[in-house]
Amino acid sequence: MKKEIDLVVKSMVSGLKLLAKSIETVAEQVENIAAMERYSNSKSEESPTETETKRKPPRKMKKTTVKKTTDLDRVLKIIQKSEKGITAGEIAKKTGFKVRKVQDNIYKLKNRGKVKSVERGVFIKS
Repeated sequence: MKKEIDLVVKSMVSGLKLLAKSIETVAEQVENIAAMERYSNSKSEESPTETETKRKPPRKMKKTTVKKTTDLDRVLKIIQKSEKGITAGEIAKKTGFKVRKVQDNIYKLKNRGKVKSVERGVFIKS
């Protein structure tokens, strides 16, 4: 039993030694690469080429604003198209919104004075 343990320990020790040597070689390679990077960066900083000194700054893109139609706008547009008035349920069918969402939007439009109620549940533009 003791011999088996000694063999396992010896094999582990030799494996660890081999691993340590491999790690050392990798570390040396990394140091060499880092030194080459430092050398190439310092060389390029000292003497910029002619094209680098004459480069124009990149153009700034013009900001284009695209007006997004909001849910409120969609509801208002449908109400404006209806001549006799329209209910929240009909608006919900046309827009695909839930009835509650349409009712909330109608409430906001009424407060802003853009929509009025003809009779209970029927709305037209103001």
